[in-house]
Amino acid sequence: MRRRGLALWISLAGMAVVVGAGALPAQARTACSFRFVDSPGLQVGGELLGAAGSPANAWAVGAADDGTALRAHWDGRGWAIVTGPEPGVSDTLEDVAVISSRDVWSVGASFDGARDHRLIQHWNGTR
Repeated sequence: MRRRGLALWISLAGMAVVVGAGALPAQARTACSFRFVDSPGLQVGGELLGAAGSPANAWAVGAADDGTALRAHWDGRGWAIVTGPEPGVSDTLEDVAVISSRDVWSVGASFDGARDHRLIQHWNGTR
């Protein structure tokens, strides 16, 4: 059973971000040095498994509850879900590397109903 809601902790060049309304108890949100960022664009169920980037260009990846890969982008102001190809019945992105704003790579697995396959996706700044 997957948890509802998402939590994302990133420490990027001195910036810390937590994403996911209700993901942490109130006392945990206030007792740490991280700052809570309300991001309505990420109010989906699933898991985040990897994150990378900078304070103005961060990416987080994982798996949504509906079996699609989860890709989220931070532009310095807020998080947004980014759609992409879904080659299998169930896709998961497990890690991400941010080279630049036009060169982002994510890796994971795609299940076609019979077996898992490697899944590698690239963001070129547009798609």
